[in-house]
Amino acid sequence: MELPFHLRTLEPLPGALDILRYFGKASTPTADADTIIEALDLSERSFSKAVRRLVTKGYMQMDGDLVYRLSEQGQTAVEELSAYDAAVAQTGTEPLSQPDAAPATGPGSPLSRRMLVGVPQPLAANQPAELRIGFAGIEAEPDDITDVAVRVTIVNGEPSTPQDLVFALDSGSSWQPAQIIPAQQNPVRIRLEAYQLNGEMGEIVAAGGMYIDVPVVAAPANVTLAAYGVDITLSP
Repeated sequence: MELPFHLRTLEPLPGALDILRYFGKASTPTADADTIIEALDLSERSFSKAVRRLVTKGYMQMDGDLVYRLSEQGQTAVEELSAYDAAVAQTGTEPLSQPDAAPATGPGSPLSRRMLVGVPQPLAANQPAELRIGFAGIEAEPDDITDVAVRVTIVNGEPSTPQDLVFALDSGSSWQPAQIIPAQQNPVRIRLEAYQLNGEMGEIVAAGGMYIDVPVVAAPANVTLAAYGVDITLSP
């Protein structure tokens, strides 16, 4: 089951989906800021950003001084999120798209960036491995630096919660490592989702993604680094 698009745009904002999950399990329809912060172990800054987005998007309403409740739209979102969480617990996440192994050859554009990941293959069960995640450089000079968050989700491995890597993209290449630990289940699914962060407008826009299924063995004799890539689309 795929997480609905409107909820995927909330994913890179720490705490937003967790707040919705909190209200989905709460025994009362309202909760104040301090109660939510303590229950979810959020910082005041993270909570403020997340709840502001939820209110702005119509998922939550403020009943009084820092007291919140779900809107009708928020209740629907909680039901969708609960169904998604149940499906993930049973079968794992559904793919966005299969990656291709070679760069695309379509028309070049400064708004199209190649997202890449280097993956050791095969992976060793219960042994740490390092992914190399990043973006290829482009010839055109962008008008400004573009902030892009890449959410890394691992199925059949650790970490059990998604990791968010934030890139400030100019025309050059940019790379970051991500540590994972495969479980014994075979294969491990590595899911990458890119989001453009528009700071002035406060918007988080889905830009594309891919998934990779990687075999897991007990003790690999030979390990090679395989590279995968997909084009994401960024707004000017």
